Amino acid sequence: MRETAVVGLGRAGLVTAAALAASGRRGVGVDADPPAAAAVNAGRAHFPEPGLDARVRAAVRAGRFRATTDLREAAGAGVVFVCVGTPPRRDGRLDARAPVAVLRALARLPAPRGGRVVAVRSTLAPGTCARVLAPLLTPARRRRLVLVP
Repeated sequence: MRETAVVGLGRAGLVTAAALAASGRRGVGVDADPPAAAAVNAGRAHFPEPGLDARVRAAVRAGRFRATTDLREAAGAGVVFVCVGTPPRRDGRLDARAPVAVLRALARLPAPRGGRVVAVRSTLAPGTCARVLAPLLTPARRRRLVLVP
């Protein structure tokens, strides 16, 4: 079974990662914040969420999940969940710079044998995935881009 990656270990990402690990999936979490990655590797969430510490601790102890700040460590993942922030701008529109940066970086990584599915779990305005994110990928990789609301 190929590894799963979760990019962005905030509320959506770490909960997703912990649930995947609890179901038996092996994975890696990527977060740009070194203290967040260190907390996860120590077996705890870096924010309060009932029951999450126990899930993270169990996943780390079982060797099913680890965290890093280096996206290259997710290069072999068959599925990459992109769970990065999209805060509102002053005009109320969502700021999609973080998911754009992740997609650009993923596009530069070699795809694993069998390809890679990129599942975007970030909040985006309708049409952003098709209009903004998909063009960042080659045509073959575009077919493996999905939005998971």
